Amino acid sequence: MRQPDLALAATTLGEARAVAPGSGDELHLAALIPAELARVAIARGAIEEARRHASAASAAQRAHRCRRCAAEIGPALVETAIAADDLEGADAARAAALESAYRLNLPIAIASMRLAGGRLLAARGDAVGALVDLEAALDTFDRLGPRHLVAETRAAMVGLERLEPESA
Repeated sequence: MRQPDLALAATTLGEARAVAPGSGDELHLAALIPAELARVAIARGAIEEARRHASAASAAQRAHRCRRCAAEIGPALVETAIAADDLEGADAARAAALESAYRLNLPIAIASMRLAGGRLLAARGDAVGALVDLEAALDTFDRLGPRHLVAETRAAMVGLERLEPESA
């Protein structure tokens, strides 16, 4: 994202946080908004801020025990853990979110977790495993959308070209 886009995203999410209590969906938004703020913070390079937002998202999700929120915030939690070089935390977040996404049969959430999982495997140096996850995510996004995740997944696949395949 460009710097002006990051500022706009942070402002928009801040405004959403302000109106959330009157929306009727405040329990869900209490988890979803901080997850997106974590992504914005990562894009700005503010890893500690991202960790605080991810922690708030996780706490809000646990407070109302919503599997859909667990599935929806999962990619942001994984991305934050990767950015903080906490690959074990990323593994745990990925497993929990994937379980929720599969239990609820949420194909976009599953694909989003495959995208995050591909990034996690790439961070571990497993280009082959990463490519499998990214191709699965791309297949779903190509069929169902959203289009911005098609582009994001393709960009992640291009980034894999720098990695050497693991020896078998």
